[in-house]
Amino acid sequence: MAPVTREGATHWPVYLPEGRWHDFWTHEVYEGPRGITVEAPLDRLPLFVRAGAIVPMGAAGAAPFRPPADDLTLLVYPAASASLHALRR
Repeated sequence: MAPVTREGATHWPVYLPEGRWHDFWTHEVYEGPRGITVEAPLDRLPLFVRAGAIVPMGAAGAAPFRPPADDLTLLVYPAASASLHALRR
């Protein structure tokens, strides 16, 4: 996450550490380490996900520390070695 801290900014500099990074909003892929400049509209925080991550997404407004509802989406950002093991309740 790269919070924009300057009023009126439309673009924002971001440093990406080593690895492959996915822009959460545009799905564009970047290789780090390097600095990039990304669009920074008021309604969207610059957010990047490292390759190999699995991001669970619940319903909007759901409590963060409760067991997931019936609808759960997994966003998978593949890498050379990533795996998912099913959890049993």
